[in-house]
Amino acid sequence: MRGPKASRRELLVPYWLRAVRAGIVVTALTVMTLLVLAVLPGHPEYRSAGYAAVLAVGAAGGVIVARLPWRALFQRGLGILFLYAWSAADILLVSVAVVVTGGARSQLFLVYTLTTVFFGAAYPRRAQAGLLAFTFACYLTGLAVTGWGIGAATLFLRLAVLAILALLAFFLASELMREMGHVEQERARAERWASMLSAVAGSARQMSLERDAVVDAACRAVQRLGFEVVTLHVLARDGSASVAKAIGLPDGFQGEPHPASIGIVGRVAGAGATVIEGGAAALGELFPAGTVEGFGAVLATPVWIGGRLGAVLVGATREPAEVLAQQVQATELLAAQLGLALANVERFDHEHEMVERLAELDRLKLDFLASVSHEFRTPVTVIKGAGLTLERSWEAMDPDVRAEMLAGLNANAGSLEGLIVNLLDLSRLDAGALVAGFEPMDLSAMLALAADRFEARFPARRLIRDVAPGLVAHADPAFIDRVVENLLSNAAKHTPPGTVALLRAERQQGSVLVAVRDDGPGIPPHELEHLGERFYRRGDINTRPRGLGLGLALAREMLRVHDSDLVVASVPGGGSTFSFELRAAGVPEPQPDGPTGSNGDAASGSQASAGAPVGKTHA
Repeated sequence: MRGPKASRRELLVPYWLRAVRAGIVVTALTVMTLLVLAVLPGHPEYRSAGYAAVLAVGAAGGVIVARLPWRALFQRGLGILFLYAWSAADILLVSVAVVVTGGARSQLFLVYTLTTVFFGAAYPRRAQAGLLAFTFACYLTGLAVTGWGIGAATLFLRLAVLAILALLAFFLASELMREMGHVEQERARAERWASMLSAVAGSARQMSLERDAVVDAACRAVQRLGFEVVTLHVLARDGSASVAKAIGLPDGFQGEPHPASIGIVGRVAGAGATVIEGGAAALGELFPAGTVEGFGAVLATPVWIGGRLGAVLVGATREPAEVLAQQVQATELLAAQLGLALANVERFDHEHEMVERLAELDRLKLDFLASVSHEFRTPVTVIKGAGLTLERSWEAMDPDVRAEMLAGLNANAGSLEGLIVNLLDLSRLDAGALVAGFEPMDLSAMLALAADRFEARFPARRLIRDVAPGLVAHADPAFIDRVVENLLSNAAKHTPPGTVALLRAERQQGSVLVAVRDDGPGIPPHELEHLGERFYRRGDINTRPRGLGLGLALAREMLRVHDSDLVVASVPGGGSTFSFELRAAGVPEPQPDGPTGSNGDAASGSQASAGAPVGKTHA
């Protein structure tokens, strides 16, 4: 950074160069004037050899001065010394001219005014005083050499006029220099502001729809505004904050969480406006003690994203420094620009997610239509074929074959009815037309009947029962029977023959836990999050088990009516467990301000230990 002396020299060099040019022109005009004076009548003393010698020396000196490399001399700090020497030589030359043209009677005393104006306009105050004193000394010496011949009043008047002229020239030159300084300051301020606006504009060009690129462009622009340390603190809705970007700090600060209420970030969050702080603790307290040194000045401004305070942009200097108004304005402009960019990123991400979701829904729709066509066509084809065969060959058909065909017809009709009932029940649940009737139910007896039906329908699977006796739950018996039947059916459909399933029910504190576990192939992690979605089916349509993918979705909706949720835990190759909890009969209703489940209703803590709710499943 340039020091004050260097900055002042850069400001004065152009002025001094113009002063030199003016001095050379004035010297030439003076020599020409004195030369003309020598040929005019009435002044014989101007025709002497001494006068001619003075003119020759003045002309030669002007030529030498004109050929000096003044710019290089001023830049090296030697130009002012040459100026002093030039002025002193001119004063001596004028003094000699006064002596050779009559001393006290010489009219060339007026030439002293030219040198006085020059050094009064070009030199600092001390140099002016010294050169004025040198002028007085030279003139008085000349008068002494020529025998004085001048009254005290006249001498005083002449010297006073020179002093007043020097003072007037100094005043005018000082005012000029002051205005030049103001112009230079405004020019530097304008250049600094233009540089800051250029940094802001540059960051705008670099901002895209990628969050990291937007954050990096904004922080780099703040750094170009003159801040050594830049951090961006992203505020979460839970009252915490984290460092999304850190420039100028040791490694490890980026991503570091901290409370949003501490430090300058907390002050910005409380004020909702830009905050400027000085001192060591302004930014250092945001980080672990002892890892960050103090800062001289810190500027922090809020970043509003979609109408909410989403982040705080912080710039800091390690050395004590004044935060300029332009820095504040540019940083606030950057923060506004960053907020708009991050809002655009959020909208883009949301729209991208919506597009992906719509694509997934479209895929599910097509899959649903294909499943409906496939699942309905098979039983309808069997029913139609069996019906036509029985109609045409009833009398001729063997009774055993006829009974077998009737059984197949009834089985496919039952399968078709089950598909239709599931669709209708799900639709009625959505419309609120299917209302649960809560009552104390013998859960142990209901589970025993469900297990019997499972063994009858799936003889190739073995079911182990681990149901505690005397379990009574406060629930709708029909709903819970459908839930258990769907879970057992799901375990049978998605496991190979010979699989062992476990139906378990036990008392919990204030609730009853029901779980269905199998030792099948398990569920891949990428499919867990889709379990329970309507019409979601795993595998190829031609090889996967029959169904519309409504069993788990219907079970989940029926459990939500009971303030419960379906929880699934699975390990690929290690089987799967589906579980849920019901409120035990005689247990009071949960309070509204108690812990809530996925739909805002009460859920017991033991669910989390069994796995994760459908839609939040884990391997």
